[in-house]
Amino acid sequence: MLNHFRPGTGTCRTQAFEPCRASRPSGWTSLAPQRKRVWFRRRPASERALLASVLHPILAPLAILAPLAAMALIPERPAHASYPTTSPHQKELDAARAYFSELLKSPDAEWESHGTKNDVQLWSKKDAHDASAPTTVKGETIVKGVTPETFLFGVITSDRQRRVWDSRYDSSGLLTSYSPNEFTFYSSTKGFSFVVQARDLAGVQRIYEDGGAFEIVQTSVDDLVPPQKGKTRATLSLSGWRVEPVGSDVKVSYSVKVALNGSIPSAIVAKVATETPLCVGTARDVFYKQGFAPYIRRASLAPKDLVVQTQSTGADGAYRLALTTRTVGAEVEVAFDCEKLHKNGVSVTVEGEGVEASVDEAQGVVKVRATAGGKDAVVVLKGN
Repeated sequence: MLNHFRPGTGTCRTQAFEPCRASRPSGWTSLAPQRKRVWFRRRPASERALLASVLHPILAPLAILAPLAAMALIPERPAHASYPTTSPHQKELDAARAYFSELLKSPDAEWESHGTKNDVQLWSKKDAHDASAPTTVKGETIVKGVTPETFLFGVITSDRQRRVWDSRYDSSGLLTSYSPNEFTFYSSTKGFSFVVQARDLAGVQRIYEDGGAFEIVQTSVDDLVPPQKGKTRATLSLSGWRVEPVGSDVKVSYSVKVALNGSIPSAIVAKVATETPLCVGTARDVFYKQGFAPYIRRASLAPKDLVVQTQSTGADGAYRLALTTRTVGAEVEVAFDCEKLHKNGVSVTVEGEGVEASVDEAQGVVKVRATAGGKDAVVVLKGN
């Protein structure tokens, strides 16, 4: 039984939550006569931080992630038969990107500033046409000593690194992959005790290249996946990332507009929404400490000749790249961090047939080459 909740500060409860005690529970203050046994406890900082992370697990961009083995709706090989092609969801993507572009161009004066936390500038913006619509939030930070490609694909969209910077990440997977840049997905987040039920999201994502910058745009397409037991379906108007070069550093901007739906106290929604963009700072710190995870170099992609099915990191920490070959001699390159994450080098093996792999330790690159067409293989990269 939850009598009252004050987001970020504390909760009230009755003794009904646990067996009756003869004395006051440690850390709790009585708010009523003993016969009613109502206690108040200030929520510890660790719990407040956990609550503040409820949103971003379903909003962080997805890499070409591994299928969810426990879910029949996620295919083992998600590539469309006509790969590379475009998805049937261009209308949704165009609307989401147009809104993202509008946000990127809007001056700071149109946003409400929430100051700077952990070197992340925070803003929010209310819908000018619908007072009941979700607030759009934005976070920006600078990451030093990295390229846009490495930070976006080796940190933000890496399932390995995401598990570090995203404490509420549960699972995600591709429904259909139309090209290296575009796919539909399903993602879910863990719930938070009895206050916030688990949320899930079905949608479409596209990667855009803009000169030396990269953008990722996500938006909901609800009918891709039927309602799932124990999950409340969120509605994502926009999740947009932009990573652009600033000298030898990058500027990272993350904007989100989402309706969590279901029953959540409005004060919690407002607080969590405001703090959601702080994940850009957490991801930055993960990069500083651990470096980046393996990722495919964009310039090496040849989707007509070599189909990338999934990229994933297993429980053993090994990076796994699932491929379907088409053209003999086609190559793809996987970059790995030879300075931090894999400073002791890597070992590479191939499961299946139709490809061979070689390692350039000095350059931090694994070259994968097709030796036969029409084959399925998995390249496994593991740190020494």
